[in-house]
Amino acid sequence: MVNFYARLAVATKDGRYELVQEFTPSKPLRVIDVAALASTITHIARDFSLFCHMCHWWSALFFATARRMAGDPPIHQGPAFDKRGRGFGVRFVDDE
Repeated sequence: MVNFYARLAVATKDGRYELVQEFTPSKPLRVIDVAALASTITHIARDFSLFCHMCHWWSALFFATARRMAGDPPIHQGPAFDKRGRGFGVRFVDDE
């Protein structure tokens, strides 16, 4: 996790990505659980992959479920928080 976070910090600093939101787990997340979550969402998403907003849906579902698995810690908003779930100014995912 430290290596992933360090790479994420570099990616957001050089402008390739904007941080939307993050959380610090209040209970441990096991790698196997996170991998199973990603695999399950990807498997379920197979029928929906024709839609251009799929990445918004996938990431919103992954974030919300991983947060729940981590004990529902508070969300820390990033600079792009108000843009979450949007593409071309249109809201594709409503996570409120």
